[in-house]
Amino acid sequence: MKSSTRWTNSNYIQITLFLNAINQYQPNVNVIGFYEINRGLLGSIFFQILSLLLTYLIVLVQLNSSFTTPSSAEQDYNTTMV
Repeated sequence: MKSSTRWTNSNYIQITLFLNAINQYQPNVNVIGFYEINRGLLGSIFFQILSLLLTYLIVLVQLNSSFTTPSSAEQDYNTTMV
């Protein structure tokens, strides 16, 4: 048997009411009494991960530029005159 799902106006109203309730009462999850997970924490974690990735990329770019071959002006400066 093939079941089909029909969305009625009642379904849309129920989903809208559910989303409005979540938006208004913002649920929090308490993890064994140690800390609480809420929207503020999730936003904070997102920005911490973003800043970590940007710092990592900056370090990679700096390391990559330090491993490139020196220019001819730098090579001339580093040679000793006999």
